[in-house]
Amino acid sequence: MRRQVWILTAILGVFVAAAAAGQTREENAMRCAGPAANPDLAIGACTALIQSGQETPAGLSVFFFSRATAYDRQQQYDRAIADYGQAIRLAPDRAAKSFNARGFDYLRQGDSGRAIADFDQAIRLDPNLAEAFYRRGAAYSDARQNDRAFEDFDRTTRLDPNNAFAFNARGFLYSLKGDTEHAIADYDQALRLDPNYALAFNNRGIAYSLKGDADRAIADYDRAIRLDPNYALPFNNRGIAYLSKHDCLHAMQDFAKAAQLNPNSAVPAAAAPCASPAKP
Repeated sequence: MRRQVWILTAILGVFVAAAAAGQTREENAMRCAGPAANPDLAIGACTALIQSGQETPAGLSVFFFSRATAYDRQQQYDRAIADYGQAIRLAPDRAAKSFNARGFDYLRQGDSGRAIADFDQAIRLDPNLAEAFYRRGAAYSDARQNDRAFEDFDRTTRLDPNNAFAFNARGFLYSLKGDTEHAIADYDQALRLDPNYALAFNNRGIAYSLKGDADRAIADYDRAIRLDPNYALPFNNRGIAYLSKHDCLHAMQDFAKAAQLNPNSAVPAAAAPCASPAKP
């Protein structure tokens, strides 16, 4: 069955490429470099331009980059990485966005080392590219280099003060440092920028829990759950907050829901008294 799917995909790719070959250069350029709703059409158009033998190195770099972004939309990250590499080779002095995009694909694949190297290059070419700082911060965070991650998230908030993700990420690192006041301030800003940011509500709830304010923590977990009812973590965290209030009924209900949504969720050891039968 998988072989049949692969063959069908290959046949469709040939039809798309053939259709693109019948278009004018201008039509293919619009499909390739423009915001294409259908990545297959964009890939076919870009491929026709790349294979035409009529493009300058600068033009080819643009078309390789555009085809790579279409591959990204299809989650074909290895192909995207190869095309970003071609875009970089053809126009190395104008490759900040290609390094940034390729680094993100490496990060998606769990290769934080290569990701950081690419973000370094993107930042060298464009020191004001906020997205590269944010993504490098995420890569450093994955590599457990929290101080470097903090510096990059901090730089992102200055370059792009409307980046809710950066405020949330910096807030989380403040929490790890035990600085709940600054953490809450960052989560507040993230939520001002994006009032529907479930993760920021969850994280602010954690900060309030660390401060010993279970009621505010529960209110934030409530908001996170309303925004994303399939998000297991705030159920688990709200259960812990209920435990701190000695509310076994609600705590165990939340732990059960967290386990239903994520089988890897474990009931905390602190909940053992709640699970034990009441003594007469």
